[in-house]
Amino acid sequence: MATIDFDAGTSAALDAYIASHFPDASTNADTRTGVALALWADSKTGVNLDAYQTQLSELAAKLGINQGKDSVAKAMPNDGFRYYDIASTHARWIPNEEPFVGHLSMVRVTLPLTNADVRDIQTGIGTVAIGDHMYRSVQEFKQTYLDAPYSQTTRLDLVTPPRELGVRFGAVSAYLGYTNGSATPSFYVLEAGTATGDAKVPFVCATLDGSIVAFSGYQPTPFAKKSHVYRGSLHVVGDKPDVLSITSEATAHSPYITITAKFTETTTPQNIWPGFLIVRAAAIVALRSLTVPHA
Repeated sequence: MATIDFDAGTSAALDAYIASHFPDASTNADTRTGVALALWADSKTGVNLDAYQTQLSELAAKLGINQGKDSVAKAMPNDGFRYYDIASTHARWIPNEEPFVGHLSMVRVTLPLTNADVRDIQTGIGTVAIGDHMYRSVQEFKQTYLDAPYSQTTRLDLVTPPRELGVRFGAVSAYLGYTNGSATPSFYVLEAGTATGDAKVPFVCATLDGSIVAFSGYQPTPFAKKSHVYRGSLHVVGDKPDVLSITSEATAHSPYITITAKFTETTTPQNIWPGFLIVRAAAIVALRSLTVPHA
């Protein structure tokens, strides 16, 4: 994606906007431009962009981004990849807040067997980039996890939000692990990340009917801490991800938030542009900041 060369003050303001809502998120020229475009298209005022209205309008026209609309115009995928629309229900219990449902699309790709074959994977809704994930091949995964069942991995599928027009919303991805040539997965890995697409922490589960329990290890929002505990599970039907459930707790067995994501396989993914997902998530964080204490 072409980027806008923002002046130092505007760049700092965009970086501060991202950091204030997503403390562990990184930023760069692509992310700044994407966030600025989404703020412009959604008519949000989180950063003063008055001096760049013409540039934003011209770039949006080139990219097919329209004010008040979610998706970037493009042909529907017909390329052999599998796609999922995700409806993710966020319910905060401490303090008790009205639940909301977020929507995004994911693509499923089979990772290469060896590092020699690693490359960016172009899909119908964006790019699965080699720098956006912890594991890029079966070989790399098996070099990380030396014990069974992971050492027996013969196939690794990644279900993930891709990067589109330079930006990615990467809160969570899932790996489905196949062992000993099986036709159905045997284990899964949840990969937690940031709203701007950074992969941060993997959580492995040796069986499909098992769950993960671990410290979060990073700070996705101002309300979280690295020492908070994630509990999660991925329900798989056949070879299809069905429901992802995650809770986070600061006090043992007292979750303050529950996230339940339902996967619906589709050949016509909704494909909301990731820039919109970032600024809309930021708006929810800002609203919750009025009632939810920061970590």
